Amino acid sequence: MASRLPYKRQLADSSEPSSQRGPINLESGTQSHRKQQPSKRRTFNLFGKYSRLAAGLLLAAAATWLAAFLYLSNLPDPEFLEVERHIKAAPSRAFCQKSRPPMVCAHGGDSSDAPPNTADSFRAAIDAGADCVEIDAARTRDGHLVVLHVRELQHLLHMRDNAKSSKQGKSAPKGSSQENPHTAHIQVGDLTLQELQELQWQPGGQHLLTVQEAVSLVSPFVATVTLDVKTYQDSSGEPTDEEMIADQLVQLVHATSCSNCLIWAKSDAVVRRIKSMSPGQKAGYIVMNETDSARKAGMHLPLRMEDPEVVGMHFAMVDAYHLSLLHGAGKELHTWTINDMALMHRVLDVGVDAIVTNFPKLAIEAVESRIVQCGGALAQQLSVSREEVTPEGRRGVTRMTRAQRHVAERTIVLS
Repeated sequence: MASRLPYKRQLADSSEPSSQRGPINLESGTQSHRKQQPSKRRTFNLFGKYSRLAAGLLLAAAATWLAAFLYLSNLPDPEFLEVERHIKAAPSRAFCQKSRPPMVCAHGGDSSDAPPNTADSFRAAIDAGADCVEIDAARTRDGHLVVLHVRELQHLLHMRDNAKSSKQGKSAPKGSSQENPHTAHIQVGDLTLQELQELQWQPGGQHLLTVQEAVSLVSPFVATVTLDVKTYQDSSGEPTDEEMIADQLVQLVHATSCSNCLIWAKSDAVVRRIKSMSPGQKAGYIVMNETDSARKAGMHLPLRMEDPEVVGMHFAMVDAYHLSLLHGAGKELHTWTINDMALMHRVLDVGVDAIVTNFPKLAIEAVESRIVQCGGALAQQLSVSREEVTPEGRRGVTRMTRAQRHVAERTIVLS
């Protein structure tokens, strides 16, 4: 190792201005007194060093911003999280103590991606694994039973008027069809079957079905087909075709051998007529108190009829008291129409026997999540096996009941 300078020499050297001291000679340990000029290379190096540092900081900031953006953009939507919370909620004791899980009844089929009460919506409900499909049944002017709600009729009329306006080069009328004074009063019973079959949903071009076609389509694949009777109302709001539609529905059920058909109606006269004509036919009446007219008609009374096996109760009235009351009378409690997940959470906790919904997939997920959490005998009823659709459109189905599903193996062509 090179010897260090004597201490005095170091002091002497350090007394000279630094600008006049030369670089240290590493071999001799002495310092040259040659006057040194500023180095341009050092200036450039310094500039490059800070430039690289600044660039690095900018890249790091950009990467941090990008990572934060990607993280935030991938966060679940709050509404989605709320839906998931209700679907995956822990089951209530009342739910787990049920001898069979609640049915999920697709209101007009699965209308998530198809118009309600159409062949596509019914097929979607079957594919989703719905236990039950509700079919609206109305009577045409010439006496045919068709699958159509007056609300959907207004939409179809609106689409027809828009199509006519487009062909004539006119602008489509604004607003919904209900705002059109020329069509707002039209009911299913004001049109013939041929006139109704000329209407079609857009896009897709689907035509309406007769009730017989719909029953044949869905009955083999579900536990229950609920026929929801839609009567014709006169100018005062009173039904005028109660006996005729009740008689035709009873005849249709027998003609189609629909042993899993349930017929219910808001009209007590229709329900009484059905039970008098066919005592063994499963039937139900509607319980609701949301309007003055409903209360005046006594529709809020849960035990006003003895013979029907099912009560279709508006969700606002569903609670543990009414469930106990109806079960004590030997009746099932079905509730409608459950499209809000918080509401679905509440009625499932009560322990209802069936929920009617436009979104059967979500309802099935909520029910099955609770069944799995309950475990035990209830979970053993969850097994469902189904064969796939063949290219010919023929479906062979083997569906094991959760509890009430009794359809075994049947095959039909979905037309």
